[in-house]
Amino acid sequence: MKKFFALAVLFSIVLVSCPSHACEVLAASFSKAVQAGPLLKKFWSYGSDNPHGWGFTTYLNGFTYIFKAPDNAARSQFADNLTDKIKCNTFIAHVREASVGNAIYLNAHPFARILNGKEYVMVHNGTLKNEFRKGLKTRYFFPAGKTDSEQAFCYVMDQIKIQKLEALNNNELKALYKVFKEVNSFGRFNCILEVGDKLIVYQDIHQHNNLKILKLGYDSKFIGNFAKDAGFKLPEYCSGYLLSARPLSSAENWTLLKPGQMLVLEKGKIIYKQLL
Repeated sequence: MKKFFALAVLFSIVLVSCPSHACEVLAASFSKAVQAGPLLKKFWSYGSDNPHGWGFTTYLNGFTYIFKAPDNAARSQFADNLTDKIKCNTFIAHVREASVGNAIYLNAHPFARILNGKEYVMVHNGTLKNEFRKGLKTRYFFPAGKTDSEQAFCYVMDQIKIQKLEALNNNELKALYKVFKEVNSFGRFNCILEVGDKLIVYQDIHQHNNLKILKLGYDSKFIGNFAKDAGFKLPEYCSGYLLSARPLSSAENWTLLKPGQMLVLEKGKIIYKQLL
């Protein structure tokens, strides 16, 4: 059985926050490996308002790694130790305030499954309506915990298998977008799906916790005030993206994702865009 535990950074950053049943999601996609510690140190502090679990994933040297626990990231020695060690291109981090499902390990994000030897990892922000369990029934993948998020993930995985979307080319990404929209019809649904070096980001159609995007480059003029204040440094000739529902700094020009928008990021570049 493959390990799903380790460090993560895919360098395009995505952060989602919720005002009620709050949770936060941070993801990153950069062209080169970076020291993610300064970003994660700030992010784990959000665990004070989201104390029911935290998690982190990255794809590194051909393997997917996941660390997670059902406790407060702001007080977690485990999370703090990760912060000092992580260097990678891509990652997703999550802190949780429970809305569906208790604060146990199985309900902590991210969730992971393997299909034909490829690992898929997803985090979700939002809450689905009660009827989602009937509407999003699955044939091949089933949740281990009790969250709406994992049920939605299993449904997404089912559809990837049934519709044979593993290659994730443009036509298959269009089909995957329709799957996300179907899940979104059951409630509030922001999600980030990690498949190898790819981050697939979907913005809720109702503008729930509207994500914002900021490009960062190695030139100090474009590094961003938050990154400079936090001591975050980009390697030479490295660039990537940050996404956040709550901008990490008010000084930069963040761009809102549109309702129902999907982006695919890989190694610090946006390689696909889909709108309604």
